[in-house]
Amino acid sequence: MRRGSAALAIVTSLSSAHAYALPDMTTLRVDARVPVRLAFIAVSPDASQLGFAEIERALDAALESSTRLRTTRVEVDVSDCEGRLGCIAVRVADAHVTSRVDLALILALQAAAGQPDLVSALLIDTSRARATSDATRAQSLDPDETDALFEREVVVSRPARATLAGSVDLPSFAETLVAACLPALEQRGLLRGGGAVRVTAPNNSTLELDGEIIGLVGESTMLTDVDTGTRTLSVVDAAGRRASTIVNVRSNAVSTVDLFPEVLAPTQWAGAVMAVGGVALTIAGIALREGVARPAIDCASPNGASSNSAFLCTPVLFDRIAPSEGPLTIPLGYSTIAAGLVLLLGPEVMDGADLDPRWWWAIAAGVLATGYGISEAVN
Repeated sequence: MRRGSAALAIVTSLSSAHAYALPDMTTLRVDARVPVRLAFIAVSPDASQLGFAEIERALDAALESSTRLRTTRVEVDVSDCEGRLGCIAVRVADAHVTSRVDLALILALQAAAGQPDLVSALLIDTSRARATSDATRAQSLDPDETDALFEREVVVSRPARATLAGSVDLPSFAETLVAACLPALEQRGLLRGGGAVRVTAPNNSTLELDGEIIGLVGESTMLTDVDTGTRTLSVVDAAGRRASTIVNVRSNAVSTVDLFPEVLAPTQWAGAVMAVGGVALTIAGIALREGVARPAIDCASPNGASSNSAFLCTPVLFDRIAPSEGPLTIPLGYSTIAAGLVLLLGPEVMDGADLDPRWWWAIAAGVLATGYGISEAVN
C-alpha cells in the first residue's frame, strides 16, 4: 500500500508541474541525486552472462525514475569472507564513498556455463554494519551468530532472487529490485516527488539554488524536483546584478517567485554620484582644517578702538574652499551627501508614490540649499 502511495505521489508531483507549465516555458529538473554504494560479488568462477556495467546502467535508470539515488560502484575483495554476510557487509561499508546516504546495494551473481545467471541482492545500512561489527567483537559471537545479528540489524531490504538470461531481462529485473527497496527509501526521504518552483526572471540569467548553479533560465522557467523545505533561489543577470529570495517548497505543489535584480534609475545613479562627491568634499574639508594651526577663538579689536577696549571674539567654524572666499567646504560636502541620498533612496522609500523625476530633483535641491544655507548663516 505504501509503495502505491509513493508512486501516486510521484505522478501527482510531475502532473502538477506540467499543469502549471506553459508551452514556451523552460523546464529545469534539479539533479539532486546522491550516490549509493553498489558492490558486485561473483560467487562462482564461471563468467556471467551479462557484464557488471550493463547491470549498473539498468539499475541507474530504474533508480532515477523514482528515487534520488545513483549508483557508485565500489571494488571490494571478499575472497576470504567465505560468503559470510557480516564480513561482506563490513568490507562494503568500509569502501570509501563521499555520500550523505549510509546505504549500499550488494549484488551476488552465481553463473554456470550455458545457464542464466542467478542474482541475489541486499540493501544494507553501512553505518549499522560498522556498529554491529563492533558489537559482535565485544560479545565474542561465533560466525553464525554474527550473520544472524547482521541479518536483523543491518539488512534493510532483501529483494527476491532473480535469473538473468540476457540483456532483455535487465529492465524488468532492475525495476523489480528498486520496487522492493522503495519502502526503505521512502522512510529515508529518498524518493522523487519534491516541489516545483515557477521562476520569472530576466532572460538568459543564471539560476542558483542554495548557492549551486542550476543553469540558464528564460523569462519564465519551471524548476522541478526541488527538495521540500526552505530554499534560497538567486539569479544573476547578464550585467552581473543579483537578486535572491527565500521560498518554502512544498511537496506536490508549485510555488511562484519573481527575481529581477534592482536596476537604478538615472535619477538614482545621479544621486549616488552626488553622495560620493559629497563624501569626498567633506573628507577634503576635514583634512584642510587639520592641516591649519589656529587658536580655538579668533579675537579682533573693534575698528578705531583703543588698546583698552574689549575684544570681539567669534568661534572659527568652517573653512572655505579657497582662503577667505568660495563656499564652505564641509557644509557643502554634507549638504551634497544629503541631496544625493534623497535622489538615491527617495524613490525606494516612497515606492508607492509615482513622482515625476523633476520633483525628486526639486526636493534634493531644497535639501542642499537648506543644509548649506543654515551652515553659512551660523558660520
